[in-house]
Amino acid sequence: DNAHALLDAGLSFVEGNHVTVDAHSTHLNNSLKDLEKLHVDAVALTAPNSHGDVLVDLYASGDHADLLSVLSASVPNFIHSSDITVALDLMNNPGNADVLDALAKSGQLDNVRDALQSHGINELHATSSIDNFTNNGDWLGLNDINAIHHHGIDFQVGITGDHKVDNLDSAIREAIGDSLISTSDYSTDSALIDTLSGAGVQDFLIESGKVSISDDLTSALAESGMLHALPGADVIIDASKEVATNETTHESYVHLDTSLNTMAQLGVDQIDAGTASKVYLDIRDLGLPAGDHGAMAEIRNLLNSLDPMQDAKFVTGVNSEHAPSLSLVMSKDLLDAIAKDGNGFTQQDIDHMANLGITEINVWDKGLDKGENAQYQADDILMGTTKADYDADAILKGTTNPADGQAPVIEVKIIGQADDMHDVLDPTKIHSK
Repeated sequence: DNAHALLDAGLSFVEGNHVTVDAHSTHLNNSLKDLEKLHVDAVALTAPNSHGDVLVDLYASGDHADLLSVLSASVPNFIHSSDITVALDLMNNPGNADVLDALAKSGQLDNVRDALQSHGINELHATSSIDNFTNNGDWLGLNDINAIHHHGIDFQVGITGDHKVDNLDSAIREAIGDSLISTSDYSTDSALIDTLSGAGVQDFLIESGKVSISDDLTSALAESGMLHALPGADVIIDASKEVATNETTHESYVHLDTSLNTMAQLGVDQIDAGTASKVYLDIRDLGLPAGDHGAMAEIRNLLNSLDPMQDAKFVTGVNSEHAPSLSLVMSKDLLDAIAKDGNGFTQQDIDHMANLGITEINVWDKGLDKGENAQYQADDILMGTTKADYDADAILKGTTNPADGQAPVIEVKIIGQADDMHDVLDPTKIHSK
C-alpha cells in the first residue's frame, strides 16, 4: 500500500539503491510495471492464505503494457518460500484469447521463461469467461496455453462467470474436446486432471460469478491443488448425480467427496443435493499435531467460513419447500481431540449450524464390533451420557435441554459397525469416481 501511495504521489526510489517491499496479500496492489517505475529491487512475500497463491498484475488499471516490454525492463525479484506460488496476470480480456495467441506466436517464449524464473515468478495467469464456452470452442485458450507450456511456462487460469449459474465440468470438457491438446479419453476426473496439467494448466481460480462444479471434480481438483476461489465468487457444489439410497431405511442421501475443510478453503456458497433428503459432509484431518488443543477452534473456523448466498439456503434440492438436511461426519479420534480441548460447541455454534441446515453430527467409530450396541462415553464433550443418540445440548457445557421451539436441536450419533451407514461413512476409504 505504501509503495502504491508513493507512485500515486509521483515519487519513486533512486535507481541503483537496494529497495525491498514486504507483501502479505493474495493480490498485490502494485503491478509489475508500477514496481519497475518505483525502481523496487525485490518484493518479499509471506504466505497470505491456505494455498499460498499471490497474484501480480502486469500493469495497473488505466495503464497498458505488453509482457515482453515489461520483462525486458528492470523487473524486481520476488523472494518467497517454495510453498508460495507467484502468478503474473497477463491482463487479457476474458472474452478473447488475443493476448495468449500473440504470446504463443511471439518467438520469445524461451526468453520469457528465463525472465520469469530468474525473478521468482512461477506461472502466468490468464482469465477466461465461462459464459463464452457455448459459442467459442476452445474458450480456455488451451491450444495457446499448451504451446506456451512446451517452453516450460505454466498457467493459472482465472474463471469469471455471470449472474446465471454455469457448470465448470462440461465447460472444461468442451474446451478440451475443441482443442488439440488431447486425443485420449478424459472422461474420468483423474484423466481430466492429467490432461490439463500436461497442457500447462496448474490451477483454476474462480474469480467472479456463479460457478457450479460437480462434487467429485471439486474434490479431485482441490486435492490436486488445482482449484481455488476468490471471496467474491459464488461456488456451488453439484451433487445431484451422486444420490444413493439406504437399503434399510429407503432414505435417499449423498455422501460428499468434498470435505468441510475443502469447502471452507473455497468459500462454498451452496450445495445442490438433487433428490437426496440427507447430505453427509466429512470433517477431515485438521492437520493439528498430537495433543494440540485447537481442534474445536479449528472446526468453528471451518463452519464460520461457510456463508450461504444472500436469501438462499446452503443446501438445496429438487423440493424447494423441504431442503435436504445436512449431517456432519467426524472420526472418533477427532471427537476425542475435542474432548481433550475441554470445550464443546457453543449455542452460537449450534445456531450457525442450524442456519446452514445441519441437523446432526455423526461420529464414526471403527472400534465397535458388528452387533455391539453403539454406546459411547465421552464425559468431557458429551456431559457424561452413554446413549448412542444425543441432543445438541449434550455438547454444550453447562446447558440443559432446550424446550421445543426455543433453540435448534442437533442430534449426535455414534456410527458403529452395526449401523447401516458405517461402511458408507468410513473415512479411511478413498472416494473414487
